[in-house]
Amino acid sequence: MPNDLDNWKTALGGAGAALLAAWGWIFASTHRKIDGKATKESVDRLEGTVSAHTITKESFEQHCKSDERLFEAIVEEAKLQRGHIAKIFDQMKDSEEKSRNRHDATMTAIYNATRNSGSD
Repeated sequence: MPNDLDNWKTALGGAGAALLAAWGWIFASTHRKIDGKATKESVDRLEGTVSAHTITKESFEQHCKSDERLFEAIVEEAKLQRGHIAKIFDQMKDSEEKSRNRHDATMTAIYNATRNSGSD
């Protein structure tokens, strides 16, 4: 039995050493590839690309002001449309009331006409 425990320790130690060696080889290989690629020309190209795609603080502030003006115009348009919608509903209410009054007047006229014709 004690021999089994020693065997496990030896096996785990060997596996750990193999993993450590593999990790070291991968690490060294990756750094060799990276070191070979980072030349002054590639760094200059990257810097040019980044500077071509960056914006200045001033242009960003102008963009923000432009957006603010656009949002203010949208808010004003929404207020105007709400006013128009309210007027439409007021007109619909007035139309409904006029229609009801005409209906009541028609029904009253029919009632009075039938009542008066019945007394003849």
